[in-house]
Parts: sequence; structure tokens; C-alpha cells
Amino acid sequence: MKKVLSIEQMKHLGDLGIDTSNASMTWMLYPYEEDKQPKLSLREWNTFKEPFRIQHCIPAFTLLDVLELLPKEIKTGTNNYWLVMSHDSEKWYICYSEFDYYKEFRSHSLIDAAYDMLCWCIENGYVKIGKEEQ
Repeated sequence: MKKVLSIEQMKHLGDLGIDTSNASMTWMLYPYEEDKQPKLSLREWNTFKEPFRIQHCIPAFTLLDVLELLPKEIKTGTNNYWLVMSHDSEKWYICYSEFDYYKEFRSHSLIDAAYDMLCWCIENGYVKIGKEEQ
């Protein structure tokens, strides 16, 4: 089971303008001694302080981190759509729905479907980024 977003997904969110500094987890190379072959490991983000974070860590959002960034409701004109997650016989899906679907993403992994929805929400202005957040 995939527990966090990949390094590539996190970099893409950063490129889209999401502040990743409040991630719950971090990817890091460990051990970081010069004479040892480092391996990628996953650790809790809050256990590391600056400047170590900058040098050795890449933030990693958990599913909960991604869900907290998603709007719980989207308003379009006179319609309101609510965030819904479910699983059919094969895949997870996450969508904004009223009586019909406004937007939907499906994946074998709920975190990947939520990531796709977050990217779509950012690209369509439903998630405020950078200076818009303030």
C-alpha cells in the first residue's frame, strides 16, 4: 500500500505552487555519511530541523495531507459539488459530486487519485497557492 506521494509528485506540487513545508513525512537519503551507500528511506518530517532538512530531506505528503488541501466543496455558478471518495470492485475514485459528477479521478491507489484531484483543483483555481493563500 502506497503511504505517501512520490518524490516526483511532490516536486510537481511544488512547481504548481503548493507549500510542501508542512508535509507529515520526508524522503531522505540514509545513511548520509560519505563512505556508505545511501538508500532512500521515509521518516517523519517534524523529527528533522533546519538546515538538515534543506540538505537531506524531500517533503512527502500523506493521504491525509493531500485530503486536507482539497476543498471540501466546489461552487460553480448555482451548483455545489462535494468531495466524495469510494471504491468499486477494482479502483478507488475521488470526485466532486452533487447528483452527477463534476470531476472524477480513479486509481488503484486512493492517494494517487487524491493527488490527481489536487493537481486538477490547483490548475482550475479551486486551491489557492502562494500569495493567494494569505
